[in-house]
Amino acid sequence: MTDINVPRSSSALNPEFGLIETKLPRIHGFLTTLHQGSKGNYKITRYDFAKLVRVSAVLTMFVKGTVFNLDRAIHITMFTYAASFVVSCGLLYFFGDPAHFETESLPVILEVSYDLQRFCPFVFGLFTSLILQRWWALRTDAVGAIGDHCINISGILCSVGARVLHSPTDWQIFRDVHIKVVKYGLASMNCIVMDSRSASSGGGVDKAGALQKLVELSLLSEDEKIILIERQHHATVLWCWIQALCVEVLEMCKVPPPNVNMLYQEVRHAMAGIHAVKYYLHTQLPFPYVHMITLLVNLNSLVISTVAGVQAAIGLDKGRWAVACCNAFKVFMLPVLYQGLLQICVFLSDPLGDDIIDFPIRQYQKEVSQACEDHLCLRQIYELRWSQKISPQANSAFIRNLPARINVDAPPSVEAPVQKAAAPASASQPTIEKLDENIRVLAESTGSLAAAIESLQDRLAQNNAGMASDAGNLREQVKELTTAVTEKTKASAAAKTESGQAKSDHTSALGELESLAAYEADLHGQCDFVVANFDIRQKARLQEIEAIQQAKGILSGA
Repeated sequence: MTDINVPRSSSALNPEFGLIETKLPRIHGFLTTLHQGSKGNYKITRYDFAKLVRVSAVLTMFVKGTVFNLDRAIHITMFTYAASFVVSCGLLYFFGDPAHFETESLPVILEVSYDLQRFCPFVFGLFTSLILQRWWALRTDAVGAIGDHCINISGILCSVGARVLHSPTDWQIFRDVHIKVVKYGLASMNCIVMDSRSASSGGGVDKAGALQKLVELSLLSEDEKIILIERQHHATVLWCWIQALCVEVLEMCKVPPPNVNMLYQEVRHAMAGIHAVKYYLHTQLPFPYVHMITLLVNLNSLVISTVAGVQAAIGLDKGRWAVACCNAFKVFMLPVLYQGLLQICVFLSDPLGDDIIDFPIRQYQKEVSQACEDHLCLRQIYELRWSQKISPQANSAFIRNLPARINVDAPPSVEAPVQKAAAPASASQPTIEKLDENIRVLAESTGSLAAAIESLQDRLAQNNAGMASDAGNLREQVKELTTAVTEKTKASAAAKTESGQAKSDHTSALGELESLAAYEADLHGQCDFVVANFDIRQKARLQEIEAIQQAKGILSGA
């Protein structure tokens, strides 16, 4: 399972779009493909799921990127649970009475353990699902959105520039601006990582060094780095630059202002992705909730290891070695699963770091750069259309005038040969006739437009009259509705007053009923006392009467 270097792809990126490809070494392992990050560490970009299933996860436990290689903390934790298993098993087996413990104490411990194990998977499963949702949202709505909208903007610019700018000089100017826009977009993906690292480390990131790496990748110039180094929100600043350059290009191409709105929307969505990164990384899950989940997982794993140790001791006391081995295996399996998932949640909560399973930003930049470079092939399509005389712009007699900074030449004609200086005077006659025909067509179009404008004005006047009538009707309806609302408000106020009085009467009646109920309870208690002691009191009275009669008889005899 040793890693081997794979030769670089022959389809390298154009160096004009930065040195992303040349700075992206790749390693192909047994199951995973890794690309080098900005700090020299490798990150997983793909893995062979089918091979993982065929080989089994047991034989690939220690491949790069598995939970056993992410962090040493899991090994320390597993050693702790193994020690708990050994201690509980040894204490009961050597210093206790396993048989007595099995009958008296083990049932209660098992009941507590089962209750905890029924509760822990449910709560921890919800927590893991929430972490995965946040991770996927960061990939699609944040980092992915920035790359997607960069590609969309590149497509919008190329679809306009390749069609309008016929001159090779103009196309080269456009191409330079397009490359600069793409570079800013790629640099913004690095900047969101830099800003996120700065926030998580309390501002301890070397911004100058990070921006210098962008200069080394040819994504920024030295002057641009100096401008950015004093800023706090580098990614949003870069997208402001992107918007300004894109608007400048569209203005040079004479794109109507309403059509520029689609560009503004793309920039707005890209900035929303940048803000989403900050929202997710600056707003962690509530600390008490995360602490409770971690405590629950740790306690559950500790209980599992302790109970397994006790059961292993009981099995050894009875000579059941299979029971002891199964419990030892149980300690290795269940706590590993819980602690492994908990460790994965730690890494997924902040996927913009330098860990092996974090987002491979360089790979994403390569994909965006390749897509934006491919958009430039649209120029070849229009050159082909011009040569075949099927492009509307190439056959149009009127070419829009661009600002002076762009020199637009008419597309080369493939139909008419180049005229010599000594051409006869009659050679220009077809051109004059063609211009006369164009003027006649324009005159007819102007008359049709005038008639259409007059018809639209008549319809507008009719619509205004209809709207005035409708407005009068609406005012009457509003007046009636206002009157109805006023009456309903008065009725509602009266109803509220009556309701308040009724509630007051109801409260008074309830008070009287409570007083009567208390009086009744008091009387009932007295009656119950009399009834309960009636026989005793009657017997006492009879004894008193008998004593009096005896005393009377004695006195009579005397």
